[in-house]
Amino acid sequence: SGVGGEEAALFGGDLFRIVPQEPYGEDYDAVADRAKSELDSETRPALSTHIAPEIMARYDTIYLGFPIWWYDLPTPVWAFLEEYDLSGKTILPFFSHAGSSNGANSLSRLTSLAPGATVLTDEALSISGNRVDGAEKEVKSWVSSVSGNER
Repeated sequence: SGVGGEEAALFGGDLFRIVPQEPYGEDYDAVADRAKSELDSETRPALSTHIAPEIMARYDTIYLGFPIWWYDLPTPVWAFLEEYDLSGKTILPFFSHAGSSNGANSLSRLTSLAPGATVLTDEALSISGNRVDGAEKEVKSWVSSVSGNER
């Protein structure tokens, strides 16, 4: 289930996957090309699932996980952030990367796409893409430190 699944299970929280209507596929080069094209054109792909506004209103804290794509947020995450009013919510980002350990442009983009939300960029968890499969201990430690709860 990846890093997001570990975090959701740890909290007993709900997991919502941001999935585009048109899947990206498995071919790395094709995915990278599409991601670059969408980023360059600032395309927001249609999402396959949505959260009803009254359900979203129940959440105060959102743990938002994503990979860094071309030094930025993936465009499906742009679409998600622009779909919802996240004012008054706290967003804790966690991300995987292939060298952009500081999040590159993703954290400033996240902050700009979630006006009115408190984005805890200084608390973001950065995981190298080649360590994602073995990151459970690191994720548990991070969740404990940002939530103030020992798990």
